[in-house]
Amino acid sequence: MFAAALGMSRKDAGALRDWLLQLAANSGDAVETGSDAYRQRFEILAEMRYVGRNARLRSAWMIRTGEDLPRLV
Repeated sequence: MFAAALGMSRKDAGALRDWLLQLAANSGDAVETGSDAYRQRFEILAEMRYVGRNARLRSAWMIRTGEDLPRLV
């Protein structure tokens, strides 16, 4: 999917990782999608621009009970 939409390959994994972490750290657009005794679940829908291409990406995150660190699912 990342290759077709954004022209990304394995060599671009670091750029994707950095973008996702920045998104989670600074996003006020996270939407809670559920919770249970172990975690809260969130989704973030955002536009990614990379090497002149654009794509809307949905990422899923969780925060474990008792923590405040978002984790990519």
